[in-house]
Amino acid sequence: MINIAYTSDDNFVPQIEAGIASVLENNKNNDIHFYIMSKGITEAHKNEIRKFILFYEQKVDIIELPPINELIGREIDTGGWNDIVLSRLFFDKLLPPEVDKILYLDGDTIVRHDLKSLYETDIRKHVIAAAIEPVAPASRKKAIGLSKDAPYYNAGVLLMNLKLWKQRDTGRRIMDFFAAHDYKLFANDQDAINGCLADEIFPMSATYNFANTNYFYPYSALMRWTPEDYRISKAHFKEMVRDPAIVHYLGEDRPWRHGSHHRFIGDFFRYYKISPAGRSSKTRRNILEYGWETYYFCFYLFSFFMKPFPDIRRAIINSLIPAFMRYRKKTRDKK
Repeated sequence: MINIAYTSDDNFVPQIEAGIASVLENNKNNDIHFYIMSKGITEAHKNEIRKFILFYEQKVDIIELPPINELIGREIDTGGWNDIVLSRLFFDKLLPPEVDKILYLDGDTIVRHDLKSLYETDIRKHVIAAAIEPVAPASRKKAIGLSKDAPYYNAGVLLMNLKLWKQRDTGRRIMDFFAAHDYKLFANDQDAINGCLADEIFPMSATYNFANTNYFYPYSALMRWTPEDYRISKAHFKEMVRDPAIVHYLGEDRPWRHGSHHRFIGDFFRYYKISPAGRSSKTRRNILEYGWETYYFCFYLFSFFMKPFPDIRRAIINSLIPAFMRYRKKTRDKK
């Protein structure tokens, strides 16, 4: 049995359903048990998700989350990030006790291959497995006590050893780390996971958490930014770029935003069209977000001219991300 967890509010249900469809279509020979962590998903949408998964003769439980501040024990400012992702720090308490291993997938991921080999990764001595994010700036590592040469992991895809997580009281340790930084880490739980579990993370292949950075930056630059012990061959890298197992639509380059030309935009809509949301004419009309056309024109023009200068591009992008997050927070606060 492969246990898979998603977290979602009602607004992100179409994207979650596309992700679920991609899992179901590419894992027909596996038994899957989905656990959907809901932050106010409507009963209509919950029933829609259940019916869709049961059609494939797979299992699903939808767990309604308590307010995140109640899980944490205080109010925190997530700085523009949706606080729902913090719930993954409490899977040991939210999931049934018999679940001792689970694959967490961000809602903006699409699975393109069978997940059995990933799920069977031997992490008996590790709390989680995750993929390295080589473009993370040294300043973010320094803020959480990591050296500039240490690996920094993206938490959008996590293979979690919940048995060991409980044995090592990992949730409490991460929250203590978070509290020690006054709950003001830039990437919230992702930074806390990296800072607290630095020696307890198994490095999974980036093919299972493929971001657009893998084709906006050349192999030589990405490997230079990756700690030496974690570098991969050029042949492996080329194969990953050609045919990744899980695509993670990180950042602002998202296929449902009009004007995006993400290399794997077609994969998202392939699975979206067979999902309940994609088959509903009303939802299908509403998924596209307009108003991004000028942004994407500038973004792709910038990326084209910065191709020969990866270090400059990386520095500029990392300096702009905090501004994007402030804008996202301001926009969210108005709603």
